[in-house]
This record gives sequence, structure tokens and C-alpha cells, in this order.
Amino acid sequence: MGSSGAGKSTLLARIFWQAAERARHDETAPIPVLVELKAYQLVGDRSGIRGLILNSLESHDPSLDSDDLKKLLKQKRLMLLVDGLNELQQAQAKNDLKKFCLNISLIATARHAGDGWEIERKLELQPLSQLQVRDFLEVRLPTSDRDRLQELSDRVQDFGQTPLMVWMLYCIFRTGDEIPETRGEVYRKFTNLYVERSKEGIDLDESRSLLSRLAFGMMQSPEPGDPTDFQLDISEVDAQNLLGSEKGLKLLRNYHLLQSPGESGNRRVRFCHQSLQEYYAAEALLTQLPKLLEDQQGNNDLKSDYLNYIKWTEPVALMLALVESEAQAVRVVELALEADLMLGARLAGEVPPRFQERTVGMVNLLETTLELKCKLLSRTASEKAIPHLSKFQREEKSLSTSLSVLLALSPMKTNSSIREINGIISQHDELKDIQNNSSKIFQNITESLSNVWKNINFNKLSESIERIKEEKEYLRHYITENLKTSSLEKIVTVLLQKPCEESFHTLYCLPNLLRELLGKQAIPGLLIMAASQDTIIRELAIQELGKISNNVVISALIKMIKDRNEPVNIRRAIILALGKTGSKIPTLDLIAALKDPDLSIRRAAISSIGSIGIEIAIPELLKSVEDESLDIRKSATEALIKIKDGASLSHLWHLRCQGRADLSDTIAAIQENCRYYNYEIFQAYLEAQKPDRPKSQNSDRSPTTTNHFPNATEVKIFENVDRYHEAPPPPKDPPS
Repeated sequence: MGSSGAGKSTLLARIFWQAAERARHDETAPIPVLVELKAYQLVGDRSGIRGLILNSLESHDPSLDSDDLKKLLKQKRLMLLVDGLNELQQAQAKNDLKKFCLNISLIATARHAGDGWEIERKLELQPLSQLQVRDFLEVRLPTSDRDRLQELSDRVQDFGQTPLMVWMLYCIFRTGDEIPETRGEVYRKFTNLYVERSKEGIDLDESRSLLSRLAFGMMQSPEPGDPTDFQLDISEVDAQNLLGSEKGLKLLRNYHLLQSPGESGNRRVRFCHQSLQEYYAAEALLTQLPKLLEDQQGNNDLKSDYLNYIKWTEPVALMLALVESEAQAVRVVELALEADLMLGARLAGEVPPRFQERTVGMVNLLETTLELKCKLLSRTASEKAIPHLSKFQREEKSLSTSLSVLLALSPMKTNSSIREINGIISQHDELKDIQNNSSKIFQNITESLSNVWKNINFNKLSESIERIKEEKEYLRHYITENLKTSSLEKIVTVLLQKPCEESFHTLYCLPNLLRELLGKQAIPGLLIMAASQDTIIRELAIQELGKISNNVVISALIKMIKDRNEPVNIRRAIILALGKTGSKIPTLDLIAALKDPDLSIRRAAISSIGSIGIEIAIPELLKSVEDESLDIRKSATEALIKIKDGASLSHLWHLRCQGRADLSDTIAAIQENCRYYNYEIFQAYLEAQKPDRPKSQNSDRSPTTTNHFPNATEVKIFENVDRYHEAPPPPKDPPS
């Protein structure tokens, strides 16, 4: 995962090439197939993930077909490389991909950590180091002035050290033009270069207008009931309708900023990079901004139709970088802070540098805990935040304050922030000890792990594994042969009646083997084992039942869960299995288990409620978020993320503003899953779209949205920000 332009697609292509090279020389190695999810289609001859894979196979060898894909799947040799999980918006498409990937190797890219996929192992692409940026520029610009190179390198650091940003700045620098001050200006100058170098001359303003119109149209939701959605590609016909003519679309193709994959008559139109679509959408929104800021109704439209949706965050950030009016920039940041504090803080640092003293000052004046204020100032990523953070440190030199300031300064990685960090560390012996002993601590951990490995008898471990494999193979043969003349129920009953010493390892392999060998046909045998006298056999059988999504299994598990006299390990296994089946039946017994005296039962119930997505359990989960047990609190936050319902956001923000710093990631993940920031604003928007209300979808005026401030213990909006003082008089109550 990584930010836009971080090099995710390039890295995935590299992995594909390396895996393909291995497969050429090893007949048992996985066969890699690379697909781009932005080309996913729900309907058509090549719809779904299978259609994407077949298209990819045929692009390398036209003779490959669906039979070859089936062969790869049967041999378990398919390695699927998926580019752009965040680009797959529809629930049906997501379910299709999840179902297909259950039993295959998968490597995927995504912009964000969550994206609703619950992937356990994640790697994040880090920004390029200053040395890497410097090396890149010096190799390609060997005769350039050193001071200019340093200025360019510093600007890369300000804008985010991604390969795409480095490349765009490099291209601009080569023209001899001034180095842009903001990210929005980088995109504007870079895209202008492409237009100017196209084969057919065209007015720059006209080209920007056409591309902006196209991008803005693609940002609209294709689903009437889900305004959070958007499109990364559209049909040629839809593109022509947005532009007003076929000639306009043909002209835009000359700039190499658009792609048109597919055959004639069925082509799709998309920008060659999602960030370009976001930039041109920003240009379109910039032209509408004055009208949106004219009155309170327009302000509400801006907040509910744009700021509150995650799909618009990047375009709004780029738009703010192009705003020339300080008053407009300040007002947008004010509205963003009303919607969500973290969003507002980020946008405060996206405005042109000459406006940031005011916008960052607004963040500093928010009434909230010092720890959260440090977090918000850090989120601005602005040099203007450093004096405020330094002031906190000077006024209150406690260790907790120092740690909050250090955590806020560390992501900035500028010369001034590094100086502040070193100054803070020098003032606290505890921090010096941490700094000096960090390498020693790491060494001790390494030595401890080394000793653990030394004490493992790998020969005995290998022998045990081989013995279990042999017994499992014997059992597989025994079941296969006896099924020819007997029922599965009789076979399992006979095996369970064997003396324990004769069947210890074999029986414990049986539940897993039955499911792998017979799938849903193993259910009768697993149900018999789930009623066994041996609690270990029962627990293993119940676990395997949970891996089979079937109404018979779900009914059986719901019946089992009602018996509260079962041993704890059996009850826990039943609860967890019910969650894994994917059952959408909100059983009251599962919700009742949230109040069980046994902690492990409560954790299991929370986990399953999250997996099933039982929305009526949200109030109880929110209580669990405040439980005295750390394990319960952690499980509850994970469940709320899985449920993907924004109803919990206000309460979580309330706790966050009272000092629950651990909830920051939970709030962000829920927002990412819901694709909006503020639940109340979203609900007000949906209410306004009902048939008896005047409608607004990013264009017409919408009904007034009540300002809601879930993010702070007390939020004050200051209109005359030019009159701010370091120690202002007590502010008046916020306007209603």
C-alpha cells in the first residue's frame, strides 16, 4: 500500500516479471497473472475477475483460454497480482474477488491500509529518502546549479517524496520554469507540458476545461443510492456526452493523458493515472468555489456534497493549493474542520504557504486535549505548525507533553523539526536513555530469539510432521475406499469408536481432512464429530464447520450456541465458527454472549458480531470499547471496523477527544470503509434526497445541514481570524 504515485503499480509489475522468470525455469513454480481492477466489468462476455484474468492471459498468448485457467486453479499454481483494490467500488465486484481468492496466492496494491479487505499482511511503500531524490536529480541534471538542485530537492520533500512527484518536478525543472510552490501548481504545469507537446495545438484553458468536465463527471456516483461512489472509467458514449462532442474526446486523446482500452464500439475512457483525474476534478471544483461560498446554503453544499466524501479529499486538497483568495481558503478549512478535525487539519496544510499561518492557527485554536492538538498540528505537515508545537514544549516541560510533541514533529523530517526534536531529547534524561539504549534493546531481543531457535529440535519436529502426514494419507485412503460401500456417517462412527491410543493423531486430523476431501458433503460427518465425547475432537470439528457456508451448518451452530452448559472451549468454538460462516442471521444468543462473565467468550462474540456485521449490536460494542480489559477494547474496535457502519463515529470521536488516542486508527478505518467522514452530515444529505425534498447531487443547492461537531469536547469557529492573538479573550459561544 502507499499514497498516489508512490510506485505501487511499478513494484507489482516488477514482482510479476520476477515470478514469471522463476516459472520459466521451474515447472512447479506459481504462474503469475497481473490484472488491473480499474478495468473490472460487472457485465459482458469477460465480466468479473475471471474475465480480467482471461484477458491478461490472452494478452500474453492468444491461444490461452478458460480451460488453461481451470488447469492452473486445479494445480494450485495461480499467483494473482491485483493492482488497485481501492479502485474496486461495487460490493458485488468486491464479493466476486474475495470469493475467487479464497484458496489462491494473492498480492495486491491499494492506497490505504484498510480498503475493507481485512488483509492481514501489509507492506507500506515508504517515501523516497532525500539521498535517493538527490541522486536521481544529480544523475539527470549533472550541469545544474547546486543551489537550484537543493531547492528542487526541498520542494520534493514538501510535496511528498513519491516517484511520480519527483518525475513531474524534474520535467518542470528541465524547462527552466520556476519551481511550483504547491502540489496543485505542480500538476497544472506538468499537464500543461503534455498539452503543449501534443501534435495538434489547442488553447491550454480550453483543454483544461474539457478534461475538467470529464473528470468532474467521472467523480459523480453511478449508483443513485450511494453518493460515495465514483468511476475510474466510463464508456466512450458517456465521455462524448460529458464533453458535448465526439471531436472533443478525439482531441483529448492526443495529449496522452487519457487511455481508451477495449475494442471499437466497446471502448472505455479513463485517465492514465487516478491522480490526474483527481487533479482535473480539482480544477472543475475550483471554478465552482466562489458560488459555493456565496452564502450559508452554498457552504452546506460544499460540506455535504464534497468535503464529507473521501473520494473528494484529494481533489479538494489539490484545489486548495490553487486557490488565490485567502478568504476562500480559510472558509474551506473552517468547513472541513466542522466535518472532521483530521480532514480540516490536513487541508489547513494544503493551502498555499502564504495562507498557512492563518489556517494552521485555526487548528491550534481548537479546544481539545494537548495530545490531540499535537496530532492535528502534525497532520497539517506545515512548517507553520512547528512554532506552536515548540510553544507547548516551552510552557509545559513534562515527559508526556514532550512525547506528544516529538510524535507530532517526527513525520515532518525538515531541518527545523529535526532541530526541535534534538532539543527536546536533550532536555529529558529518560528520552536520552531510550535513544542510547535502543540498539542495545534490539540486540537483546535478537539474542533471545536466537536462543529460542537453538533450543528447537528440528529433527524431532520434522519426524513428527512426517508421521502426521503419513497418518493423514492413510486416513484419506481409508475414507475414499470405504465410501464406495458405506455412508460417511458409519465411517466416522467407526473411527470414533477406536481406542484413543490407536487413533490419537489420526482422529485429530479427521475433521480437517473431511472438509478438504469432501467439502459440503462432509457436513454429516462433521456434525457427528461435533457431538463426540472427546472435547478436542468436538472443537476441531466445530472449527471446520465454520469454514463451510451452508444453511444446515448455520442452523446447527445456532442450535448449539443456545446450550450455555457447554465447556468454555466448545462455546467459544461455536461462537467463532458462526462468525466464520458469514451468516447474516443476527442471533440474540450471540449478542447476549457480549455480557458473558468469561472474557474469552466475550472476545469470541465480539469477533463474530464483527464478521457477520450485526448492526443492532453497535451500542453494545461501543460499551465494550470502554471495557476495563484491553483485549475486549481491542476486539470491539476491530469489530466496529468490520461492520462498516458510520453510526459509531460520533461516540468514538467523543472518546478520542477525551484522551483515547488509540481510537485514531479505528476512526480512520471506519471512515475509509464508509467512504465518508461525518455520519450526521451524510444522513442529512440522504434525508435531503428523499422524493418529497429538493435534491442536490454536487450541483444544485441542497437543504441546510445542521452543523455537527463530534470531534472535540468544544469547537469554536472564529470568523475574523485576522484578529487572532496568542492569548485571545474568552471566545463567545459558537453560532447556532
